[in-house]
Amino acid sequence: MEYKIRKATTKDAKILAELLFEMSQETYAEFKKPIYKPTPKKKFMKDATNIFKKFMKDKKHYILIAIEEEPIGFAACEITRYRPSLYAIGDFLYMQWLFVKKPYRRHKTATKLVEASVKEAKKRKLKMVLLLTQFKSKRNINFYNSLGFEKEHYKLFKVIK
Repeated sequence: MEYKIRKATTKDAKILAELLFEMSQETYAEFKKPIYKPTPKKKFMKDATNIFKKFMKDKKHYILIAIEEEPIGFAACEITRYRPSLYAIGDFLYMQWLFVKKPYRRHKTATKLVEASVKEAKKRKLKMVLLLTQFKSKRNINFYNSLGFEKEHYKLFKVIK
């Protein structure tokens, strides 16, 4: 499998929105009791396309896209502030989304996207990468552990009705 990873441009916004929609459908299907109703595709595509365009114009974001003959995955990253304690503060990379289409999984595409994201973070002199994943997904946790990520804490939430 031959694919390239490159920085996305505003021309890729609609393609990225399609990948994000596919990711959201998979994520929604994993929940036994979804806490939200999925956004209709037309609205989702419009909103996501605009978000990606905004991200790519902002120096705090960068998006990497994996392309074979067509786009097969992406990593969306944000540079933000982190303050774990009063004594440690600094900028870090927050990997907001990482997705690879099902037929292209198990070919190291996600690994290469994470590695390219970390390489870009090093260029920007960042010292840490943070990401969130479904805690029930052993596959995801094992994948990130294999790349050197460690569990820091659980993120909890409550839906207000």
